[in-house]
Amino acid sequence: RIPLEVRRKLDLQELACVPIKTDSRVIGVIAVDRLTGGSPISEERLRSLSVFASQAAVAIENARLFEQARERARQLATLNAVATIVNESPDPDEVLDRALERVLEFLDLEAGGVLLWSDEIGGLAYRAHRGFSSRLLDAVSGLQSGEGIAGQVFATGEPISLEDISEDPRL
Repeated sequence: RIPLEVRRKLDLQELACVPIKTDSRVIGVIAVDRLTGGSPISEERLRSLSVFASQAAVAIENARLFEQARERARQLATLNAVATIVNESPDPDEVLDRALERVLEFLDLEAGGVLLWSDEIGGLAYRAHRGFSSRLLDAVSGLQSGEGIAGQVFATGEPISLEDISEDPRL
């Protein structure tokens, strides 16, 4: 709500709002104001504004679909690059290292790693990593199934995402 004293200072004379709707939901509102005297916003003008809002909704939806298609193409290009890496090298560590590099690049992230179960150490071990300190690598090496975040993901097969790891008791 705009307080009355603010409305008076803004010299708003008249207001019309129409929804910007896609097939399934309202995605916004177009608001128009009359700042000076003149004829009121007529039903005809309101219909014209509604037509404009419909066209805006189509344009917004098309832009959204275009962005989705572009993101999907980017994902497919990354998957293709990873597939090429797999086909080019018989060395699994090189494949993991190069694939991780591509994934971090795609996600615009600075650090990451691939942990695989190692019977040799009886726990999860980094087979590829980027950007992690050696202290972190040593601390995580040998995680058991269900232990810590990576161990829980390994045990459950479900992803976990944390916004603030400093407050999470599982670490």
